Amino acid sequence: VIPDPRTEVLASYRWDLSRQGSDKLRRLGLPARFPAITRNRSDDGTPAYYFAGDFGDSTVGGARVPLAGFVSFRRFIEKARRIPSHQAFYYRFYVPLMTRILASAEESR
Repeated sequence: VIPDPRTEVLASYRWDLSRQGSDKLRRLGLPARFPAITRNRSDDGTPAYYFAGDFGDSTVGGARVPLAGFVSFRRFIEKARRIPSHQAFYYRFYVPLMTRILASAEESR
């Protein structure tokens, strides 16, 4: 992902590489860090987001939230775990991000 200069990079991926891996990337001309989420604004200021990688590959599925406060509770549980579950990314990063994006969209209406 190479963002347009007018695009704002909101989050990045960073490879956790050995020295050999870093050398290999460098030889190939590939960055060790690259955009994960970008935001671009149209001429009227409307934001457009791009999610690179596997953001859509959630293991959580489309299940409904069973009760109020469940998402906050799950985020707390995932932070407290010594070894996060396979759902940690969803509750600790994706849900808060989407909550902020949607709240921002609602405010700008």
